[in-house]
Amino acid sequence: MHPINKRYFGNTSGSFVIHFNDGNGTRGGYIVRQTGVARYVVSDGNGNHTVRLAETAGELVGGLPVGVATIRAYNPANDTANLTGATYRIKNVTVKNAGTGYSVGDVLNVLTGTGTGAIFLVNTVNAQGNVQTVSITNQDSYTTLPGTYDAAGRRVLTSFNGTMTGTGFQAYATMSLRTANITNAGAGFEVGDPLLTTVSGNYVSAPVVSVASVNQNGSILSVNIVNEGEIADVVSMSGLDYEHVRRLYAFHCITIEGKRLRWRRGDANEVGEVDIQRIT
Repeated sequence: MHPINKRYFGNTSGSFVIHFNDGNGTRGGYIVRQTGVARYVVSDGNGNHTVRLAETAGELVGGLPVGVATIRAYNPANDTANLTGATYRIKNVTVKNAGTGYSVGDVLNVLTGTGTGAIFLVNTVNAQGNVQTVSITNQDSYTTLPGTYDAAGRRVLTSFNGTMTGTGFQAYATMSLRTANITNAGAGFEVGDPLLTTVSGNYVSAPVVSVASVNQNGSILSVNIVNEGEIADVVSMSGLDYEHVRRLYAFHCITIEGKRLRWRRGDANEVGEVDIQRIT
């Protein structure tokens, strides 16, 4: 183990910024001293805390655990990709209003949204022709979503036509992500990298994407939709690739070479260098 050079300790210009959770949330501070392998006493100027460096990417997603710290890359923006949903499809449908007078086999064409229009098939009705269950025969590919969304994360569909005998049927639908557009391609990614995404929009479960192709700089050219998720509104996503999160944030056995931090991952035979955040 190579300790960080002590000249990078303390609350002085050029020293490392270290982020840590002291039990009251994550805050930025500085290293007071090193006490062991990736173990440090740190401070934000309001008292000292003993912490260890994060060891897994999981510890860095959704906030640091108490007693865990990270020395962050100075500017990880190149390792961030931004995506927007391009097309969506209906994933699940349930009955909201059963209507009256329907028959098994009725075809219900969804009228709203921009696309060719999803199609439902009436599977079961009761004696009054109230729809009990429907199935999806065409999920469609929407660029704007049909219906409106509600607080439960569902689309409410009320407009239909088709070969049907009844009236008044309404449905709840959950949408899923079919394709995504890349608005910021980042750099340094590899094919197959999973993306840890932050999703904005209304959803039940977030979509999951991975890198499908890159150029010579590792900028993302296309992505695979690993899990389409369940969404109720148009979504946008940004995220760091899993390995880049580890490389840029979860440092082990680190030392300094000039003005750059040189690191070795503690769970793999891998080394690298990166600029890091410093006190100004």
